[in-house]
Amino acid sequence: MTHARAPGSIEQALDRIAGDPLVGGWAAMATIVERGESTVRNWANPTTPESIPLDLALRLDLAWQKAGLVGAPIRDAYNGLADQLREAEFGCQMELLRAAAVFARENGEAEEWAMLAALPEATVADIDKAVQETSHAVAHGQGLLSIYRRLRRSRSRGPP
Repeated sequence: MTHARAPGSIEQALDRIAGDPLVGGWAAMATIVERGESTVRNWANPTTPESIPLDLALRLDLAWQKAGLVGAPIRDAYNGLADQLREAEFGCQMELLRAAAVFARENGEAEEWAMLAALPEATVADIDKAVQETSHAVAHGQGLLSIYRRLRRSRSRGPP
């Protein structure tokens, strides 16, 4: 029976390796890792508790590359899962970092137009542009304040 494998999962990566004719399927994978074919299939089955040991996962990724294929399916899946965990754990900080970068850019533009509006030859259009850019910077600053408040709340709470 075929089981649905989560996109980006280790199980899906194993299924991908098995499905490529250049690698040779489940039997070839079993030979590469020196285990039984049923064991290798169980590693790819999300309904079984078995999981592939790291050293054997590395062997399969290497076999993938030796077959002339690009990437490393298990490593790539692991990296994706690690990114998801990092985002879940540090999501507010990552959001803050992205928002701070946008704020810095918007604030720089507001500063530039403030200086241009201060020049003796500044036009009404220059002043209007300075107002617009300053408004953008203020709006992004308000967004930062909102993130700070969420970050403060999340750090003051214990784990659920």
